[in-house]
Amino acid sequence: MDFAYEKSQIASQAAAQANFDAKKYICGPWLKGARGGPWTEVFKPSFEEALRKITDNFSSQYEHLVTQTAYGGANGPAHPAGTGLAAINVQSTAAFRTRDEKGYGLILSHMGYEPGIKEKIKEQVRSVLTGAPDIPAVTAANNAIAAAVAANQAAANAAIAAGNAPPVPGPLPPPAIGVAGQLPFDWLGQLYQWIDLNLGQARQNGLLTASQDSEFENFKLTDVGINRNTISLAYEALTRLNNQRTVPFTPDRLWIKYLQQVKFPRQLADKALDQLQAPTFIIAVGPNAGQPDLGTLVQRFEEIWHVIWDRGVDPAIISVVGSGNTPAELTDRRCTVYHPRLSRPHHLGDGCVYKVKSGIVSMILLIQKTKITAINSMAYIQRHIWTSCGITGTISNHPISSHHLNGAAPSCLSMGKMATAWINIRRGHRT
Repeated sequence: MDFAYEKSQIASQAAAQANFDAKKYICGPWLKGARGGPWTEVFKPSFEEALRKITDNFSSQYEHLVTQTAYGGANGPAHPAGTGLAAINVQSTAAFRTRDEKGYGLILSHMGYEPGIKEKIKEQVRSVLTGAPDIPAVTAANNAIAAAVAANQAAANAAIAAGNAPPVPGPLPPPAIGVAGQLPFDWLGQLYQWIDLNLGQARQNGLLTASQDSEFENFKLTDVGINRNTISLAYEALTRLNNQRTVPFTPDRLWIKYLQQVKFPRQLADKALDQLQAPTFIIAVGPNAGQPDLGTLVQRFEEIWHVIWDRGVDPAIISVVGSGNTPAELTDRRCTVYHPRLSRPHHLGDGCVYKVKSGIVSMILLIQKTKITAINSMAYIQRHIWTSCGITGTISNHPISSHHLNGAAPSCLSMGKMATAWINIRRGHRT
């Protein structure tokens, strides 16, 4: 799945979780049968969390459907039985069948929200699960077959060692079979696992790995927005991105990737370089002992970020998309302004950097390899800003002087309108 498309589907699925009919659903339904992130990040966790809240006297719907650890489940204890427990046994068995029906209804209404997905689910039940054996029976039969194969091989090896011909292998036990026309007792758990692996999760192949690699490499600190919690939100997003990989990266790789993105403010950028050179925080115990401890580092970095943010010192943050750092390299590159009062980055024209401060508008125009004079540049900015903001009249009626560039913005220009104006400024549009 294309990364940009997947992100849009994740956003749509998240919106569905925040706004759904609680009388019909226990969570937002699975939209468009979107595989990958929309399933693993949004729908599946929300659905399973809601299942935990549906309980009876014996088990929860989560234990019945997901883990199958309910009474009578494939991985759970047997239904209560014994002297004096006949009535309880009947109740437990009845509750199990009720959870089956309710669970199947929840699957059809939530995962089968799209008609095409619902038909696939029904066909799996009708054509595959009906008459199939239960998983415990399959496991027992496979173990018996494996034991028989091992015994035959041991007998052959012993005969060869004694200089004799190998004996005829003994017969193998039959595979597990179901009852024709009947569903196995664990059919609902089997169905949920099938949906998860075959419809929900992204297909495990080279295309997925290539997409995951690109997604990881393109990750930026600013992907989560610039706000007071950017440092921790970026860490959570990077960790979540890594956990979705077919083969997650090691803590050392996460450490390097995260610190490479910390390019501002200067106080943290310098510390990030020092940590790349010689990590201070190390995981002490466990399977990753000896590798850098990114979680602890993020806590320390966030404290500094909070102090700088709360002071309100230089809240505008400018980041260049690309590797160029020198003025010459900025030429013909797109620049991006990240402002703490705006919800997302705003891409500006090539070769131009605009610096925005909270409450004021201060534009610093860097023009490389152009013949536009400062006066013409100011006129260009002036013309496009007033046009974008819907202000009519000649430029002379609404002049932008050097005072406006370095002082308070005109009251008629809201931050939203200014953002619209910046987006419309493109070097190729200059006249």
